[in-house]
Amino acid sequence: MSTDEAGKPGFDAMLQRPFPERELIATSLEAVITDERMPGMTGSTPIRALRKLRREIPILPMSGYVGGAVASGPREVGANEVMKKPLSARELATSLARVLRK
Repeated sequence: MSTDEAGKPGFDAMLQRPFPERELIATSLEAVITDERMPGMTGSTPIRALRKLRREIPILPMSGYVGGAVASGPREVGANEVMKKPLSARELATSLARVLRK
């Protein structure tokens, strides 16, 4: 996750922007790759928020654990695929290409 100039997490900073600006940021994204476990939130949090802004955007969370709830939770809230870490550049590129074709 990137950070803004004040060092706030990029996703939190985006959500605090006024609606037109927040929507503009979300519409400029072609895909979102996120981690399932982050300080203070799970990957389901940004997935839910992004789905409210753009239903069709491909979202690919990744996790070192892809069994059970870790895989089903993100899919239930709208993740296209859940990738297992560690992953190679080729695996990332393949997953990203697959969801961008849909």
